Amino acid sequence: MIDDRDQSGREVLDESNMPRALNYLINEVAELRSMLEDMRQELKLGYDRRRPITIEKAAEVLSVNERAVRKLAKGGCIPYYEIGNVTYFFEEELIEYVKKTRVKPYWESRYKS
Repeated sequence: MIDDRDQSGREVLDESNMPRALNYLINEVAELRSMLEDMRQELKLGYDRRRPITIEKAAEVLSVNERAVRKLAKGGCIPYYEIGNVTYFFEEELIEYVKKTRVKPYWESRYKS
């Protein structure tokens, strides 16, 4: 019987074990895809930020309560949309608002490039 391992104990890839190796790789890729999809859903990656969201979700995005969201909206700080008596926001626009309110750290203004 021929041993299909090299001196370090690793399996040698040749014509005889190619189908088994390919099957192994296909299964590993499928498992990685599954894990990535689970992570994407858990982290809400790929979430459509152009879909309207309610005030509850807007409060969650901004990490504030609903009253603060209403105050920001009515004060003209964040854009909002109304259909009847329901207020909607776009997550993308809320994130832009947060980016615009960034305060530069001391070292950034002192050590300009």
